[in-house]
Amino acid sequence: MPAYKAFQHDVSPALERRAQRRTAGERGRRSRERLGKPYNTATAPATGVRIDARPAARARHAGMPASKLGAIAVALLLVAGLIYAFVGPDWFVWDAEILGARWLTDEEVFQTAGIGDMSIFFVEPGRIVQSLERLPTVERARVICRLPNRVQIYLVERRPAAIWQNQGIQYWTDHSGHLFPRAADMEDQVVIVEQDNVGRQAGDVIDKTAVATSLGIHRLLPDVRIFGYSGAEGISFDLSTGQRVLVPAGADVRRSVAALSAMQEHLKGTGTEASIIDLRYETRAFWR
Repeated sequence: MPAYKAFQHDVSPALERRAQRRTAGERGRRSRERLGKPYNTATAPATGVRIDARPAARARHAGMPASKLGAIAVALLLVAGLIYAFVGPDWFVWDAEILGARWLTDEEVFQTAGIGDMSIFFVEPGRIVQSLERLPTVERARVICRLPNRVQIYLVERRPAAIWQNQGIQYWTDHSGHLFPRAADMEDQVVIVEQDNVGRQAGDVIDKTAVATSLGIHRLLPDVRIFGYSGAEGISFDLSTGQRVLVPAGADVRRSVAALSAMQEHLKGTGTEASIIDLRYETRAFWR
């Protein structure tokens, strides 16, 4: 039987290490190909095909302009909305709902408010109230604004208590003495004629005690409707008998009328004629 002889290859250590690296590289490449992951071109075989290892980075750079354009579009929409809110016709005030006006016309109130053709966002209720309350006829005002362009104006006008006549011009006066334009005839009209040489105009405030005294005497003596007023002499009025009566402004009306009745009885009983009865003093009454 023939004898077998072993053949031993003489392999150098450098060649053995190179073979091991090549074998490991091939295994790694095949593993990465099976997983679908790109591998480094430094270990790729030199086949003449260039492999791009940065597809994810390119995708990220391609998406950035789209996000920026979206943000710009949103900003432009917001700006357009703000512009429309301030200049769009749906937000402009073309008229107002006016409540409580009796002596003033709606046109007068609207013009005084100064809100015609104004955006609702620029309407200032406080400023409108101040403008309206500067009108002599207005005692109080309130303004309410509602979107998109609704404005409500509530007025409390002064109530005329009597007519105040100054240098031939007649005004209305309320119980607090505020003068305002006379707009109509009163049902139970009392006229107070100012005899001092003082000019008046609507918006002025006169002596409210003169108003209260005149109205109080009229309630007790309904036939007396015209009174005179002087800062120095007080209130004066004429009786149907032709006598002129003088009382102080702010007098106790009931006491004054009672003193007048007693004086008339005394003059009648004594047969005394008098043209003036002066009741401006608390303890005594005079006549002449």
